Amino acid sequence: MCKRILIDICKAKNIECFELNLSKEDFNIYRDKIELDNVVFDLSTELHYIELLAKEMIGFDEKLKEATDKFQTAIEQNSFDINATRLILDKIIEFITNSYFLKLSCNRICNNVADVEKEINEETINSISQIEKLNSEIKTIDETFTEGILGLMINGHINFYEYKSLIEQIEIMKNLTENFESVAWHNYLIK
Repeated sequence: MCKRILIDICKAKNIECFELNLSKEDFNIYRDKIELDNVVFDLSTELHYIELLAKEMIGFDEKLKEATDKFQTAIEQNSFDINATRLILDKIIEFITNSYFLKLSCNRICNNVADVEKEINEETINSISQIEKLNSEIKTIDETFTEGILGLMINGHINFYEYKSLIEQIEIMKNLTENFESVAWHNYLIK
């Protein structure tokens, strides 16, 4: 799976991709260039990858709502737990990242399999609309977090370095959201 992720990133960034190989004769490591256009599609690997991503993403919407409600309540009560906030942002970043790679993998299946209906069922397609909805909600959350965090710094609940680290996480979140939105879902997946 790591190799697939690296290949996806190299393609997206238009950079060369290399694979490390260990020589059995002398235990030296060699670097072999991967020709991105010649990477072989493997349906079972893609399906396994989608399954792993889906397991990571299950229940995210409830967790996100609960976490943002706690964040908002803490701000209203002038109390704040920076570690909890970092955890929320980390979970959001993880979700966006998983969404992005899920989108690439589903698109790859649609582009390489003749009978897509056999491989991507209606439940998966319904999940895709939920993923889109959650990613849209995340865009509004970053504004709420940014404003709330600024208020916490101004009121002395966090220091400048804590503020800066949280803003950096929010910027990562925004950049990942832009990356997610830059890739269109395959037409078969849009209902």
